[in-house]
Amino acid sequence: MRDGKRSDDADDADDDVEEEYVVVDLPLELKALPGDTLKFEGLDTETPKLRTVDGARYVGRYEVTVGEHLVVGFDDDETAEARVVAKTERRLKFKPA
Repeated sequence: MRDGKRSDDADDADDDVEEEYVVVDLPLELKALPGDTLKFEGLDTETPKLRTVDGARYVGRYEVTVGEHLVVGFDDDETAEARVVAKTERRLKFKPA
C-alpha cells in the first residue's frame, strides 16, 4: 500500500488489481444513510460529479490532506482491534452543483 493504493498479489501479472481509496466529504444538506445509493461520475477528472437517488447533483474537487487518513476494518463487533486496510492522502469534497 502506498499513496492510497493497494495492489493485490496474484500468480499472473495480468491479474493484478489496483484499488485506490479516497476520503469523501459530503455536504451537510446531503442526508445519506447506510445503504443509500450514490452515483459517482468522472472520478478521474478534476471535478467529479455525484448524484443521489432523489436526483440531487453535486460537484467535487480533490484535495491533498496534511498527513494520512487510515482506512481500517474491524474483524468482529466484540473487540476493538482493527486492521489497516489502506491509507490515503486524498480527500474528495462535494458541494451542490
